[in-house]
Amino acid sequence: MGWFGLGKKTSKVDKLVKKLTNAYIQTHDRVRVMEQLAEMGSDEALTGLLQRFTYRTEQSIVDEDEKETAYRMLVEAGLYAQPAIERFIKSNDAVYWPLRALKEIVGIDETVDILMRTLDTTSTSEERVNEHRTQLVSNLRDFPHERVEAKLMELSDDADEEVRIMA
Repeated sequence: MGWFGLGKKTSKVDKLVKKLTNAYIQTHDRVRVMEQLAEMGSDEALTGLLQRFTYRTEQSIVDEDEKETAYRMLVEAGLYAQPAIERFIKSNDAVYWPLRALKEIVGIDETVDILMRTLDTTSTSEERVNEHRTQLVSNLRDFPHERVEAKLMELSDDADEEVRIMA
């Protein structure tokens, strides 16, 4: 809240996401926050749960375990999580776990369609490293699908060197 009670109120989801994105709190506290967000099940809560994929903790085993936990929670949410996952994939670099969850929820064909559309709409920039596009291409390689090989061949001529290497 702002001065004199004016301003935007912080929602319960906002408070939980703030805790979740704090890499320095205890693992069991972050897992409990993920459980609370998954139990809420709203689009806002599932969008918040996806924020666990945006950072790494110092302990790599704990980091992977937590990300796998968030992944399983998204899969359990099923089609309710699909819109949040699609938005996340379109706007974030950390797409590995969300793409896995989406594949479990909607299948490989629809996931490849979404990945291809996202790749086609990501802007290429020679002025800066385009990490989002690079990560999309890197993850595209993991999908055994007939359309993937043709797309990777097309991207092997991309203007961005990192994209070419990933393709």
